[in-house]
Amino acid sequence: IEDFGPISGSEPPRKKQKQDPKSDQQYSSFVAICGAKGKLRIFDYVSSKQVWSDADPEVLTETSVLQFISVEQIVDVEKPGKDEDVNFSIVATTGDYDIFVYNVEAKSHPTSAQVPKISKTRTIVGYNDEIVDVKWADNQNTLVVAANSEKIRLFRDVVQGNEFGHWEKSETLMGHTAVVLSIDVSKDGKFLVSSSKDNSVRVWYLDAKKGGQKEAKCIGVFTGHTQSVATVAFSRKCDFVKLLKDKVRTQKPNAFVVSGSQDNTIKIWDLSVLDLDSPPQEIKSSILTTKAHDKEINSVAISPNDALIATGSQDRLIKIWDRQTLKLVATLKGHKRGIWSVEFSPVDKCLVSASADRTIKIWSLSDFSCIRTFEGHTASVLRASFLSAGTQVLSCSADSVVKLWNVKTNECANSFEGHEDKIWGLAIRNDGEHFVTAGEDSIINIWQDVTSQILLDQENAREQRIIQEQELSNCLKMKQYERAIFLALRLNQPNRIRVILNELLEANKNLVIHEIVGKASNEELEKLMLYLRDWNTSAKGSIVAQYLLNVILRRFTPSRISQIPRVPELIESILAYTERHYHRVDVLLQRSFLVDYTLSEMRQLDSERNDLDNEDNKFVNISRLITDTSEAVSDDDESDDEVLSSSSSSSSSSGKAPLRPFEKELAGFLAQEKTQTQSEKFSKSTKYYKREFPLV
Repeated sequence: IEDFGPISGSEPPRKKQKQDPKSDQQYSSFVAICGAKGKLRIFDYVSSKQVWSDADPEVLTETSVLQFISVEQIVDVEKPGKDEDVNFSIVATTGDYDIFVYNVEAKSHPTSAQVPKISKTRTIVGYNDEIVDVKWADNQNTLVVAANSEKIRLFRDVVQGNEFGHWEKSETLMGHTAVVLSIDVSKDGKFLVSSSKDNSVRVWYLDAKKGGQKEAKCIGVFTGHTQSVATVAFSRKCDFVKLLKDKVRTQKPNAFVVSGSQDNTIKIWDLSVLDLDSPPQEIKSSILTTKAHDKEINSVAISPNDALIATGSQDRLIKIWDRQTLKLVATLKGHKRGIWSVEFSPVDKCLVSASADRTIKIWSLSDFSCIRTFEGHTASVLRASFLSAGTQVLSCSADSVVKLWNVKTNECANSFEGHEDKIWGLAIRNDGEHFVTAGEDSIINIWQDVTSQILLDQENAREQRIIQEQELSNCLKMKQYERAIFLALRLNQPNRIRVILNELLEANKNLVIHEIVGKASNEELEKLMLYLRDWNTSAKGSIVAQYLLNVILRRFTPSRISQIPRVPELIESILAYTERHYHRVDVLLQRSFLVDYTLSEMRQLDSERNDLDNEDNKFVNISRLITDTSEAVSDDDESDDEVLSSSSSSSSSSGKAPLRPFEKELAGFLAQEKTQTQSEKFSKSTKYYKREFPLV
């Protein structure tokens, strides 16, 4: 015994028992005891006899702690003459972290003959362990979970209206003696089939009634495999409830279960021999059996019309079988490693497979060829299923990622992360908008298709953005700069803000900038600092960025600035580029002295060129004078033939008159001066280019 306590009585058993003064009848107390044998027992404290025992083998397996609510907290125990009916609960926790809640109906002052009525009302699953499979059942509102245990867990009413994730109503199915490896649910969601390492297959009816409430029960056990049964599948067309209630029997039943085992065989089991109202029947012989693969079988699937059976094995092969005769129809080769999952398309004649070679393949059932291959997972793909009427494929992998693939484009549409380890279980709800995943991390995630909601939100956001952009344009037109900047901040338009700030600076409206910064919230200040950090990276926007930073630093105290998110990171990046801008300004200032020096030298060169032009004009005038003088002298010589007749014959060899010494001397002097002047002019004109200027 690990713990015990009173369930009902006037006071705890350690005190003296009270007696009704109107009768000689002695009140009794009862003690609840639980232990490693997994049974809850009730003893009469006075007579030391067991008055109640939880004899159902499908309850506690190993109860470690028992807690209870004492009756003293519910009724007035100081009035022993008043006998009332009371209801309360006791709670038992198991070694595998399950919590069982029992309802107790008793008298406030019971006698030994008034034994409390105890019934289990609720099961709370405390820990799931490693989850190997999960399925939707019972009108798609119940989740069936197979964990690393011999128990199967049912979470009823997980979906209530449009709300998901209600885990309050849970139930435990017990019957297997070893870990459950695989589960499948009938099309109507009312039947469950499970396979286990105990080499058996069990069929469960989930819609059974007990005490006015739903309670699942086992209706059949199939034994015949010699090793662990790794996978099972229900036929897809049969109405099992109608079949079993009407006692229908057929020579070739359309209600069957297919199981695949590590003994490399597949078996077809007849469900029509079961009875909903009878205790579980053990069936040892199957309808058909065949050796399907050379290695253990990991997955089995049945086509929507129940005509074909597909199996996937560790031998890297996918085989298609005829359901009526269990003869091989085709063998699909292409995967480089073992097959973990196979599934038929709900609308097309094709099959999807998931393999340890990290690929998903779609196979045509017309010519049995591979028509699509999806690559993208970084580890073994453990499960793949069709979605959206066969237009998309959903896959989960050992890399803890769920991927959505478009069949038409052969591309990955999206990836979803929500697990921390291998994802073994994947089940899509019939509405096509929800699916559930579960894995080795003991987490069950329910996913919802929010594509339509996202598109609606995007459309609303686009309409709102158009309205705000129009309002921003109106504010700019009316020169309402403050309103315009805050709208641009809301619309995330940093370029528009920079243009507005430039206009304000050019118009000398600096006070407007101060007022805008003063009215900004911490989030808006963070955006402004993000923008000015980006503007500060270029010379074009550095002026606005530096001025805005100046305003922020002068406007607010350091304590207020420290409240801005990410301010240390922003200041650090702003400082780095600010130092570059200051260095650039210093270099420009130094180079400006070179411009001043060049301009001064150019002024001096202009004055020298003016002097040379004046000298050229002087020589031109002298040349004109000499020319005029020459012409005058020649005219006089021609008119005085008589005077010069004697001298012309003596000077004929020289070609010039002997009476022109002044002309000859003056022409030679002019030619010499002109040559010297041109040389000096050229030398002075190249003076600037030959000079070496010092670097500033």
